[in-house]
Amino acid sequence: MFEKDGSGIEAKTPPLKGIKGFAELKRAYEVLLSHGAYVTRADGAHVHHDAPEFIKDPMRVVQLLEAWRTHRPILERMVARSRHKSEMCPPWSKDEIEGIRRIAERQRPDAYRSYGMYSGYKDISLKLDVHGTFEVRMHEGCLDYAQMSAWIKLVQRIMYQVLKEEPLPGERVDPDVFLTQLKLGRKTCDTLRSKIANVDAQPPPKWYDNGRRLSSEDKDKGARAAYPDNDYYGY
Repeated sequence: MFEKDGSGIEAKTPPLKGIKGFAELKRAYEVLLSHGAYVTRADGAHVHHDAPEFIKDPMRVVQLLEAWRTHRPILERMVARSRHKSEMCPPWSKDEIEGIRRIAERQRPDAYRSYGMYSGYKDISLKLDVHGTFEVRMHEGCLDYAQMSAWIKLVQRIMYQVLKEEPLPGERVDPDVFLTQLKLGRKTCDTLRSKIANVDAQPPPKWYDNGRRLSSEDKDKGARAAYPDNDYYGY
């Protein structure tokens, strides 16, 4: 399914599940590549993760958001630098998570319907009231099946360990320790380690000057100079 979005054309899949779902995702990438599909720095790979258990247990939502915020420094190393300060996937603040906690503490079975005020663009957006999902928006646009499938499995594993109350890796742990403690498969870990190495080697986006956000005009000038083939849009 294809739709227009702010950066061009967006490709969407129907809900996918299990081994069959990954096979269908791989086939979708093959078809896109065979027709010359491409992505730019404006594009994100947004994945909806079904979350019925989180709807039933609002405090698990709080715990997932806290875990995501805690481990965001490591997660950032698994996505392109252009996503680290993107306005399309900003991190949750402590105050925003506390707002979700206050909703959860009311212990109402329809608590998830009150998340609407927090349903804007986030690195992990709450779409429980609309789709019954978490929308993970942090990854850059991607046509690499191995990379995307590894990212999906990583997110699902974090969700699983929150649900099962299994301990997550500590804050600021080494990425190897982080991946090992999540009990991900070897192939998935190898893919994510390779991505970390690639991201660590990337220079900061041209539209940042020593971490200071440039004006829209300066950003556009710098980006156009850095990416003359127009493969530059983004934040």
